[in-house]
Formats: sequence, C-alpha cells, structure tokens
Amino acid sequence: LIAGPILRYREIAHLLEERRISRQGFAEGIIRFTIGLSKKMLIANTLGATADAVFNLRVQNLDASLAWLGLLTYTLQIYSDFSAYSDMGIGLANMFGIRFPENFDYPYVLVAAHTYINVKFFGVSGVRKVIVGKKGWLYYDAHEAQDGIGFAGWQGKIPYSKAQLTAIERNLEAQKVWFDKRNIILIVIPCPDKHSIYPEYLPWRFKG
Repeated sequence: LIAGPILRYREIAHLLEERRISRQGFAEGIIRFTIGLSKKMLIANTLGATADAVFNLRVQNLDASLAWLGLLTYTLQIYSDFSAYSDMGIGLANMFGIRFPENFDYPYVLVAAHTYINVKFFGVSGVRKVIVGKKGWLYYDAHEAQDGIGFAGWQGKIPYSKAQLTAIERNLEAQKVWFDKRNIILIVIPCPDKHSIYPEYLPWRFKG
C-alpha cells in the first residue's frame, strides 16, 4: 500500500488523461522509487525498531531519557515513512508518465522557520545589514564600518577623516552653485538615524 503523496483527485484528474511515457521520465521514476524504498528500509524501519524496543520496555525500566528517545524516534519514523512512501508513489507515477505534486517541497517554510528561530532566540538576522535590537527592534546599518556613517561612526569609534570631510564640503559647494544658477535655495538638513534616536534598544554589542 502506497501511503503518499497526499493528493486530491481534481489535482491529478487531468494528469491521468494527458500522461506521456518517456524514457527519461521512466528513468527518473526508477531513481525516485529507489530513493523512497531505501529511505523506508534504511531510515524509517531502523527508527521504528528503536521506537518499538523502547515502547516494549516495562514501566519500571523506563526513565525520562528513554521515553524521550522513544518519542523522538517514533516521530521521525512516521515522518520518514510518509516521505518514503511519497517518493515511491511519485516515482511509480513518473514511470507511467504522470507528474504528481510534491508534498515535501516547502523550502521557503523551512527558511522562514530558521530565520524566526535565529531572530527570536539568538538575536541574529539572516540579512547582514539588519541588526536585531531589544524588544524586537530592527536597525539597518547600510554603510561599511570605515565610512564614518555606520554604527561605528555614530559611536565615534571611526569618525570621518579629514579627506572625507573635505570631499563632502566640495560636493555641497558644487551642488549649491548648480542650484544658485537656477534660483533654487539649497537647504541641507542632517537627519539622525534610528540608532541615534533610540540607542536604548540597540543590542549590547553596540553599546559603549
């Protein structure tokens, strides 16, 4: 009995009528079926044997670590069983020219879960320039450390060099000349960054 993949008839009804058998599809089906069979025999059955051994123990011989081992191996056995049967079902369908949808093709869900765990429990963002602060605050450090504009520059650790200040001054003067020729008033207003307005929510590594 093939216990996967999970499908609705309306999802595959047109596939049964439009199936095309090819050598490539047949070969891919054999490979996929072999992978599923190997997963069932080598992984799921091994996990199941361990789970059965734990569940067959008498209560007086069962401690917390063994109970958790049985629970974990049984959970993984169920997942591996279904994954293996799905591979076998998809492989058989491919051999007969039918392409079943994947039940385990959810990489974005896994990436989202991984990102959530890193942000929630470790305070680490998956994006290099996004800094995770306290109470879920996010900061964006769009500049390199040595340019004097990023977090290090705001803390005064790496301020602007004289050459950088001269370049900024010349650039502003050139812009003023361009605007003056067009009777436009140029007003320069330095805007503070989020990390300078709310420094109390910065992570500890950016303090001091």
